[in-house]
Amino acid sequence: MVNPRFASLSALCAVLLAAAACGCEQRGQAPDSRRDGAAANHNAAPRAVETAPPAQSEAPTASSSNGSSAMPIAPGRFAAKELFALARMHSSGAVPDESRESLPIPIRTREGLRVQFIFFAAVPRPNQQLLGVPQYLATLDPKTGALELLRKVTPADFGQSHDRAQPIGPFSLPPGVTLEEFTRDTERLLQVYDELLPAFGEGRASGTVDAKLRAEFVKLFARVYEAPLAAYYKSAGGEFFTWVGVTFP
Repeated sequence: MVNPRFASLSALCAVLLAAAACGCEQRGQAPDSRRDGAAANHNAAPRAVETAPPAQSEAPTASSSNGSSAMPIAPGRFAAKELFALARMHSSGAVPDESRESLPIPIRTREGLRVQFIFFAAVPRPNQQLLGVPQYLATLDPKTGALELLRKVTPADFGQSHDRAQPIGPFSLPPGVTLEEFTRDTERLLQVYDELLPAFGEGRASGTVDAKLRAEFVKLFARVYEAPLAAYYKSAGGEFFTWVGVTFP
């Protein structure tokens, strides 16, 4: 059953902010990203222990009894915010509630476009979250919203050597950025994902895509993504982020 917390985009933004906004909330809900992508080469899925997806493997296509819904934004395509929520819903029971879910990570596979999400260990602290190592990788089909694969992962699957017993780093609101601004930027970023994904999935060269739209994505992503996790975004989704123009430290 979809948790009521997933019902709206505002709920998504609250989740993305989590401890960053109030220092006491734990991030465990929300909507859209995205891998068969190998941590080592940015395209293949991390080789790790595979876990069976929860029994509910198909995305809801109408409002559920608690008022939550997941509807395609166009024929055969779910919105990024919906995929974000579905990744959490499908992974419940395996992924700890307090884990932090990455932004959508699109990948291209032989079967077509897929969107992956990495779930990271997270500990709430006053005004921030301490982010830990990756725990699970979920791969969704954006056409159906179905969970195709849920894998346990480790830093090594992404070419990293972080100690599982130590935090990778803190995440909080950027200096000078208000909660309202962060929420607005997150909402718009997810909309821009939706505008870019069809072109990426079709294999179009990035130069054929609106340069202003790509520049907007780069600007918004830099504002809201978890900088301590940059190496994992780059490893899992390097093809997409390079295509759109994102550079990581």
